[in-house]
Amino acid sequence: MDGTRLFERLERINESLMEKFGLEYGREFELIRMAKVTEEVGELADAVLALQGLQRDNKKYQDLKKHLGYEAVDVMVSAYLLAVAARVDIKQLINERLKIIEERVK
Repeated sequence: MDGTRLFERLERINESLMEKFGLEYGREFELIRMAKVTEEVGELADAVLALQGLQRDNKKYQDLKKHLGYEAVDVMVSAYLLAVAARVDIKQLINERLKIIEERVK
C-alpha cells in the first residue's frame, strides 16, 4: 500500500471516529486522542511482556508476534490521529523526520 492510500484510510477513520463520538477539533479532542495514545502504548507494553513470557496466563495470546504487531500499529495510528487532532501537517512532517533519521543512521 502506498502512502497516499494509507493517509486516505487514516483520514476516513478519523472522520468516522469524530462522527461516532460527536467530537470536534479543539483542546478536548486533543486530550482525548492523547489518552488513546497512552492506552495503546500500555497495550503494546503488555504485548512485549507476553512475548517475553512475563505476563499472567490470562493475558497470553495465541500468536504473540502478530499481537505485538497489531498493538504497534494501534500506537502508530493513535499517534497519527493525535497529530491530526492538533492540526499538525503530519504528512509533511513524517517525510521531514524520516530524512533526518535516515541521515543519522548513515
